[in-house]
Amino acid sequence: MNIFFVIFITITQQISPVPLMNGENGFYSASGSFDKPGSVKFILRESYGIGNDTLKNGNVHQTSTNIDLFYTPFTFLQFAGGYRYLSQDTERSGDFFTKAKLPILTMKKLKLSISPCFTHLSAGNNYYTTNINLGIIPLSQKNLPEFLFSQSINIGNRSGKGLLQLASSLLLHSKYFTPFIELYTELPGSFSFQERRNSQFSTGLRYHIAGFDLTGGIGIGLDEVDVRVIDYNFILGLSYSLNIRKKSAGTLLLTLVDKQNNTPVSATVFLKGANVKKSMECNGGICSIKDIPFGFYTLEVKKTGYKTFRIPIFIKTKKFEKIIKLRKIENRKGGDKK
Repeated sequence: MNIFFVIFITITQQISPVPLMNGENGFYSASGSFDKPGSVKFILRESYGIGNDTLKNGNVHQTSTNIDLFYTPFTFLQFAGGYRYLSQDTERSGDFFTKAKLPILTMKKLKLSISPCFTHLSAGNNYYTTNINLGIIPLSQKNLPEFLFSQSINIGNRSGKGLLQLASSLLLHSKYFTPFIELYTELPGSFSFQERRNSQFSTGLRYHIAGFDLTGGIGIGLDEVDVRVIDYNFILGLSYSLNIRKKSAGTLLLTLVDKQNNTPVSATVFLKGANVKKSMECNGGICSIKDIPFGFYTLEVKKTGYKTFRIPIFIKTKKFEKIIKLRKIENRKGGDKK
C-alpha cells in the first residue's frame, strides 16, 4: 500500500488541465509502463491560477478539481476514468473521461503503450482521442541514477477540429529525488507549428520517502504574452494507491525429529521475512504455518537441550514440507557442552 502526496507549482497559459497527460513522469507526460496487476490508484488534484485578460484589461481567476481513478487488472491492461471541473470567473464547465491502456512494445529499456480515450463535455459535446506514450532509458549504470526519456502524444478530433498535444520529459531517477524537465505544446487544426498554443517549458523535482511522493516545479510559457490566459497555476494533489489482488500464499508443514533416533521433538518455530514474523509451538514434532506469502524467509527452531536450527527457505508452492533433524547438545567431560 502506497500513498503519494503531490504538489505542482506551475506557471502556464493553459485554460484547463490536459485530461490524458496526467503527469506520471512530468507534469503532462504519462508513463508507457504498467502498474502491478491488482493495483488501484486514486488521484485528487486541486488547482488555482491567475492570468491576464487582454480583452477585459483585468485578471482571470481559475480553479479546477480533478478526480482520477486507475485500475490495472492484468499485467498489460489498465483502465482509467476521471472527472474535471473548471471554474473561470463566472464560467463553469466539467467533463468526464475514460480510457484503456494497452502495450505496443515492452522491453527492458523501452516501453511503448497506446490508450484510446473517450471524453464527454458538460456542454454536451463528445470527442475521441488516442494517447501514445513512449519511455526510453538511454543510460543505465550500476550504482548510478537512471535517466528516463518520456514522450506523450495525444491525437484526435475535438469540436470538428484536429487536436495534437505533445509532451516530452527527461527524468533522473535516484533513491529519494527525481529531477525532471519537460516541454509541452498543442497543435490545433492543421497541426501547424505556426498555430501552436499553450506551449511551455517546465522543470521540477520529485521527492520520495516512505511511500510518499512530493513534487514541486515551475513552468515558463513560450507563447506570446497576448495569447496567454493563465500565467500562474498552483496545483495541490493527493494520490493513494493499493493492491486489491490477494497475494499468492502457501502453507509450511514441519516435522521435527531427533537426529539420532528420529523420535518427535516438541520445539518453538520462528519464521521471519521482509514483512512477516510468525512463531508457534510445534507440539509433538508436527505443526503447520498457513497463509505465508510467496518469498524468502529464515526458519529458526529452538528447543532446550538442542542446538538452535536456522536455515533460509523459499516459499513458492501452495504446500511446502520440511523435515528438520535437531541435534542434542552433548556434555563433554568436565561439564563442557558440545
